[in-house]
Amino acid sequence: MKYLGLLFLVSCSSMPGFKGSNSSSMMTPNHAVITEVDKYISPDKKTEVKILIENMGALSPQSYIGHLKIKPGVNIPTHTHTSDEYLYFIRGAGAVSIDGKLYQVKNGTTVFIPKGVEHSYINNSRTKI
Repeated sequence: MKYLGLLFLVSCSSMPGFKGSNSSSMMTPNHAVITEVDKYISPDKKTEVKILIENMGALSPQSYIGHLKIKPGVNIPTHTHTSDEYLYFIRGAGAVSIDGKLYQVKNGTTVFIPKGVEHSYINNSRTKI
């Protein structure tokens, strides 16, 4: 089964509803180096998140870059963040709802979501995104 894959940058301190593995990272005042990747899997195993970079330093201490995989037919519920979010779709096709408006996405699509704006992700394709 294929996923729709996307990379995202967001500023959040936790990911509720996911269980994670431990990572070990070395943080300096201006950057972080990840030595092991945090991986979060939803309880139903239909969504997977890998945190690629976290603890981005004094300028953005709660930001991280992650890789999200969503199985076909899965809808990530509407939510908001306290900072801007950037998405880059690397595989598959689906839709993103931003402030009630639905946008079709596919590999190569870049999306900007301002902080505080309600949004959700929908994999309405036959492949993982």
